[in-house]
Amino acid sequence: MSANNENLNGIILMTLAMLAFAIDDMFLKLLTKTVPIGQSMFLMGIGSSVVFYILVKRSGGTILNKSLFEFPMLLRSAGDLVGTFGMFIALALIPLTTVAAIMQALPLLVILAAVFFLNEKVGLKRWIAVISGIFGMILIVKPGTETFNIHTLFAVIGVIGMTVRDIGSRLAPKRIKSEFMAFYASMMVIPLGVLIILFEKELKPITFVEGVYLICLILLGTFAYHAMTIAVRMGDISAIAPVRYTRLFFAMIIGAIIFREQPDFYTIIGAGIIVISGLYAFLREAKVRSSIEINTNDQTP
Repeated sequence: MSANNENLNGIILMTLAMLAFAIDDMFLKLLTKTVPIGQSMFLMGIGSSVVFYILVKRSGGTILNKSLFEFPMLLRSAGDLVGTFGMFIALALIPLTTVAAIMQALPLLVILAAVFFLNEKVGLKRWIAVISGIFGMILIVKPGTETFNIHTLFAVIGVIGMTVRDIGSRLAPKRIKSEFMAFYASMMVIPLGVLIILFEKELKPITFVEGVYLICLILLGTFAYHAMTIAVRMGDISAIAPVRYTRLFFAMIIGAIIFREQPDFYTIIGAGIIVISGLYAFLREAKVRSSIEINTNDQTP
């Protein structure tokens, strides 16, 4: 298969993954409208754990692994726990579009974290992109204004947790399979759901429709996760990674049609700044890497 065909297939698969993630968020929001947050989280954790357990066993992996207690995995698990907690509650309490817009800042925050924790070098232009993206996130949150919604901070907490998760993933040995990481991330959601249930002190019987929401939530999340993983490995990362920003586009359409959401001026401007900053930072990094590879090849005898 030619490189162009691989890139095209990767772009299509990544687009489908982002659409699936957006629809997945829709089902989570629909579920938490009638089912308490803690109970929803608990049930999702159990369902996802079962699915990823099957996937781990099918891949020939083992559940009990000493790698679980290595620092990178502990860091990743802690970040995943905080990220899931923040995003789950944010999706339940604030508009879908707002959550999706704040999530687009993740790649920029990973760049920032990589400077401090992975000793990566970042040039002035990418620093400007990172700072611009953070400014865009502040515009969306609107702290200190009359329209400030404190629940928006859950999305910020969530994206910070996901940043820590991604740094842990970078530090994790390549021998640790993605299914293994996803299984333990799902397992950790179960006790978190129990803690929130104890705080909420509320449980309810699940109706047929809510059960459908839950099943769709689990299956779509699994599909999106694997589709994204395969897409990244399929073609050139420079062609495929920018497609991740289509998730915001899909979320805005779903938010408008299903939840009658109308993003305010600051959310739209902030989201635009984040997306442009993220794309610029990524393209700049790709250009720098390309230059390094060319120089390396030129120096090879």
